Order: sequence, then C-alpha cells, then structure tokens
Amino acid sequence: MAKATWIRTKKAWKVYWRRADLRWHSYEPLAHVRTPDKVLEGVDADPYGCFWG
Repeated sequence: MAKATWIRTKKAWKVYWRRADLRWHSYEPLAHVRTPDKVLEGVDADPYGCFWG
C-alpha cells in the first residue's frame, strides 16, 4: 500500500504508492518528508485517496 525510502543525500524520506499497474509511483503530497512520523501522518490522512481508497 505504501513504501518510504530514505534518501541520504537529501536527508529525507520519499513516499511511494502502488497503482493499479502494480508499480510504485512517487506520492507528490509527501515528495520529501523529514521524519518517519510525518510519513505515517501523511499516509493516514491520505488527501488523494491513494492508500485507503
């Protein structure tokens, strides 16, 4: 449903979501987030309906 990867050069997390084509795509509202807590908050809020439908 969601994937977050640490980008060492930017010192931030990048969030991805899995589309119907079964590929991971960047989730623009959370393009670069500084803390894992913000990643979880953003996935929980899900303003575009990508994670929770």
